[in-house]
Amino acid sequence: MTRAKQAEELGPWGLTRRVPDQGSVLAADDEALFELLPDLEDPYLVSGTAVFPAMAATDNASCIVSLLPHVSDSERLHAPAAMNLCRTSMESAARTIWLLSPLDRETRRQRTTSLAGKEWHEQGAYFAHAENVHRGRLTADEEAQRAEHAAQSKRFRDVAEAATTIGFDRPTRAIEIAGAWIDDHPPAHAREEVTKFGVKHLAQQTYCITSSTVHGYKWVHEHVGSDGRGLFNGIADALAMALLMTETAVALFEALSFGDEPSDYPRPDYPARLEPTIEAWADMYR
Repeated sequence: MTRAKQAEELGPWGLTRRVPDQGSVLAADDEALFELLPDLEDPYLVSGTAVFPAMAATDNASCIVSLLPHVSDSERLHAPAAMNLCRTSMESAARTIWLLSPLDRETRRQRTTSLAGKEWHEQGAYFAHAENVHRGRLTADEEAQRAEHAAQSKRFRDVAEAATTIGFDRPTRAIEIAGAWIDDHPPAHAREEVTKFGVKHLAQQTYCITSSTVHGYKWVHEHVGSDGRGLFNGIADALAMALLMTETAVALFEALSFGDEPSDYPRPDYPARLEPTIEAWADMYR
């Protein structure tokens, strides 16, 4: 319950898109990539690609607490729902960590263009399905607008894919990379917990079992235990990893976003416990 309540405290941060301050590392990343790839027409490509997974992670994590008011009652626990939210939170947060954790700008740029290209690839699949769904139902103007949007998405995808030499890391690999990075750079606010159990291997194990609850695999029930203890242990571990990865994504984004002059956009709130971590990581990237 403590972990779930801490995850709930991350919710307000995810409700407001964070735009980097002027003079920040991320502002410089955005400027450099826009100069390199103006055809993508996005002056916030690095920060925008990094912030939305973190925002999604906070939303998923913050909802978990509402599923646990009867945590001692296994028949009202909603364990699959809680673990599914943990899984999606971990996956989204790991993507932000994967993108922002490299110390050098070129690697962050490569990962941004790779991830952006993947996004436009997925959008292309959406457009293909939408064309089948809406065929014969749109006006001529609506159909022209749809086709133009689809063509623009494909053009952006082609530009992004041509601008990077690295592949797109699948979620399982992103979880591994993010967990290893946290092990190597323990956040100041959670250093004791990280060094106690390690993150990489527990994150991999937790992602495996929570992914199986997403897909409804029956093997998960073999680990519940006759007294249900395995189920509670699984939820506790899943919450630990979802919380830590989401906190890391938020702290890492904030560390790279602070600069000399605040942007004109609202600055989202985050729990005060993250401040020491943000300050330490901001120094690391300067």
